[in-house]
Amino acid sequence: MISPNTPAGTKVVCINTRDRFLARPRITTGTLDGLTEGCVYTVRCFHPDEDVIGGFVVYIDEILRGRDGVRRHECGYAPQRFRVLQTTQHRADTPERAPVRVRELEDA
Repeated sequence: MISPNTPAGTKVVCINTRDRFLARPRITTGTLDGLTEGCVYTVRCFHPDEDVIGGFVVYIDEILRGRDGVRRHECGYAPQRFRVLQTTQHRADTPERAPVRVRELEDA
């Protein structure tokens, strides 16, 4: 799950499109507007929402969802649907000491 402290622009992966994360069971859910497990998305921002477990929803750049009929703002996604994308570091990204040649040791 991503945190409401996750900065805008962070790449995240959708990990759950099956579960409901509603704090109020009486609320019906609609479509996820194309959200797909395994796809990478970009965090746009978070917004408080008492209807979702955890009290926040996340908006992503790749999907602009329809407006909520009650509050008249865009519907967000539960942060529990995402995790931060883990990228692999390239070997060049980690500094290494240059190997010492034997001749340099002999000359010293």
